[in-house]
Amino acid sequence: MPEQGPRMNGFSLGELCWLFCCPPCPSRIAAKLAFLPPEPTYTVMQPEQPEAAAAVGTPTGSCSLHLTERADWQYSQRELDAVEVFFSRTARDNRLGCMFVRCAPSSRYTLLFSHGNAVDLGQMCSFYIGLGSRINCNVFSYDYSGYGVSTGKPSEKNLYADIDAAWQALRTRYGVSPENIILYGQSIGTVPTVDLASRYECAAVILHSPLMSGLRVAFPDTRKTYCFDAFPSTEIGYLWLTGQFCQPGGSPCLLKRASCAPFLLLIRRTKGMRGCYRGVPLFLGLLLTLSVERH
Repeated sequence: MPEQGPRMNGFSLGELCWLFCCPPCPSRIAAKLAFLPPEPTYTVMQPEQPEAAAAVGTPTGSCSLHLTERADWQYSQRELDAVEVFFSRTARDNRLGCMFVRCAPSSRYTLLFSHGNAVDLGQMCSFYIGLGSRINCNVFSYDYSGYGVSTGKPSEKNLYADIDAAWQALRTRYGVSPENIILYGQSIGTVPTVDLASRYECAAVILHSPLMSGLRVAFPDTRKTYCFDAFPSTEIGYLWLTGQFCQPGGSPCLLKRASCAPFLLLIRRTKGMRGCYRGVPLFLGLLLTLSVERH
């Protein structure tokens, strides 16, 4: 990152040059703005190879999760034993770290959770336990390419391939039907969530602090979407969910497959969290839980 200098929209001139000129490619610009992978806070071990952390090959069989202190684990070993970890393979040939938190074995619903841009599965694990226990729901999550034990580099294309692989793993490994899967995206996770919801039927869609587009991360006052912008589908999904997107005879509705599914839109405000939702019985417990977590 270049040295500090006079700032514009929160960025110095040197930072703007580094952002847009090295190289001037929309996908690379988006990656610099949107992805902040932390140092991994966990490792995954194979019983067959106890000396090797999950950096070689795709494990077969049962794996074990080992958290570092930075993961800030808040529960006992009994809860940790209920967390299953394994690897999947994406269409772009990256190895994907996946996690299934069995909070409520008899629950009908499972959250497919796409987390924010500056955390990994180790840091989110305690949150998943608490969330799933309170709303009586299992939680399935994954680390984006370049995060945690997932290989590859973070990018927009990899995001879409990552959530595809996670969806297929949840469907095939655990036999969860689409009508019982709730798609939950937070921050950068709303990007793959909206993309997946446009292609598959699901029980519901939750967008938590969604991005309007990649360019708006750096310049929040941007009023239109440019051809070189990244993550433009998130803006369309946001407008559709809030009833502002209507183009009869135009491009097909991005979320037409999810148009009958309940949705929940959570937007952070200085005085609390604002919710826009359809499907009150399904989301009431989640709204209450998130309100408790926030305060």
